[in-house]
Amino acid sequence: MPVLAFLISVLTCVPMISGFYAKAQGRNFWKWYAVGFVLPIISVFILFFMDKRTDPE
Repeated sequence: MPVLAFLISVLTCVPMISGFYAKAQGRNFWKWYAVGFVLPIISVFILFFMDKRTDPE
């Protein structure tokens, strides 16, 4: 049971990290939350290498 709880927490924390980081970069939180849910670790690296927006949506 602890393994299942750990997996669920990882599956929800990684998309939230990418969503919050995207919001700080001036991008849409929910779009990047969805991308982070589908591609958990890759989404953070994609955001890291993208340019920061000067005008948020």
